[in-house]
Amino acid sequence: VNLDNGSTATYHDNRERFLSGELVSKDFEPFMAMRVIRYIAKVSSSLLPDLHDEVFNAADQRQAFLSLTKIRGFSRFLAYQVFVDLTYCEEFPFSENEFTVSGPGCDRGLQLLFRDTDGMRMEECLFWLRDNHESVFGEKFYHNLFSDLPDEDRCPNVMSLENTFCETLKYMRCVEAVKEGKQPRGKVSTDKL
Repeated sequence: VNLDNGSTATYHDNRERFLSGELVSKDFEPFMAMRVIRYIAKVSSSLLPDLHDEVFNAADQRQAFLSLTKIRGFSRFLAYQVFVDLTYCEEFPFSENEFTVSGPGCDRGLQLLFRDTDGMRMEECLFWLRDNHESVFGEKFYHNLFSDLPDEDRCPNVMSLENTFCETLKYMRCVEAVKEGKQPRGKVSTDKL
């Protein structure tokens, strides 16, 4: 990072000094989300100048997602999360309910539910659950949960199902750790387990 006095410092070695304001740099962004946005803006303007148009004019959701994976450092997971965030923009032509990427945590979470996927890929399992949620979760479960939506939209979308099964795996790991007398990994309250 170029400091305002002309010298340089590494963020890694001087994080606390940057955050406290002791070290000052026009290049330093204290907020992680803004660092990501600035990084994307810099990369897309210099290395991928057509990225915005490529993503917004993609023929379908998968093509838009694959365009995001061109950003250096964007794995499938991060590219999908950015894709989902873009679905909240009115100008973005795609929804969070017609495309998903099942990450490793979601895959393992789905394996807790499905004994036999009948040849479906994990993403297909998410679509199957979206379309058959009443037979799996109960007729009124999602209907009551999404009471602020019109009747035809009172169902889980594939993005929320992907997140749900990833989190399900994490909770199951906590339960298993407690059963084994171990402390679960991460910041988890085990009082109710």
